[in-house]
Amino acid sequence: MSKIEGKSGLGNLNSEEIKGYLWVKTRKRITKKEYSDEFGYDIKKAQRHLAKMRDQKLIKLLGRGKNAFYETLE
Repeated sequence: MSKIEGKSGLGNLNSEEIKGYLWVKTRKRITKKEYSDEFGYDIKKAQRHLAKMRDQKLIKLLGRGKNAFYETLE
C-alpha cells in the first residue's frame, strides 16, 4: 500500500472508496457496471464513488453513455 500513500486525493476517500480505487488500479480500465458488480453496489452508489475518485484526480472518465469507461491516472 506504500505506493499509494503519497497519492494526493486519497485522504478524501472513505474506506469503501479506497478499496474501490485499489481495485480499479489493478484493472486499469473499468466500466461503472463492472465496479457495481464487483462490490455489490447499486449503479448510483458506484457512480458516486467513481465521480469522487474522478474529482480527486485519481481516475479519468473516457467516452460517453454506454461506451464510457474509467481509467487510472498514473
